Amino acid sequence: MYSWVLQLSLNLPGLPKSLPGDEACLEATEKILLHRIPPLKRALRTFCDNGAGKALLFTGGVPSREEVKRICVALEEELPWGRLLDLDVLSSEGALSRKDLQLPPRRCLLCGEEAKICARRGSHTFEELRRRAQELLALVEE
Repeated sequence: MYSWVLQLSLNLPGLPKSLPGDEACLEATEKILLHRIPPLKRALRTFCDNGAGKALLFTGGVPSREEVKRICVALEEELPWGRLLDLDVLSSEGALSRKDLQLPPRRCLLCGEEAKICARRGSHTFEELRRRAQELLALVEE
């Protein structure tokens, strides 16, 4: 029996939820996840592509969901394209958030302000956000 699901998807602004390089980004991130969380190599893996975008799903039980979430947040912060990553750890108790682990909130793609505040204010145009997402995806190839 599995105790959590790790969903690897991308935070791409607006629609469509696809941009050139998005699959390469998922693949590169998957390789890093498999290195940092070796039990994922034995996990059930599913690829999903729908209106919400592309995603990889892994099921697991070891390590703990809290440890997995901490590793995921570290990747979101360390990788050059990390700001585009949406690494969610889900269980029967719901999604484990950064706040649950007393970690800082996600930052805006452009200005570094808390992402939710920028989104609420409409601080940046769709075009600016999409352009920045494309720039970050290009870093995967480098």
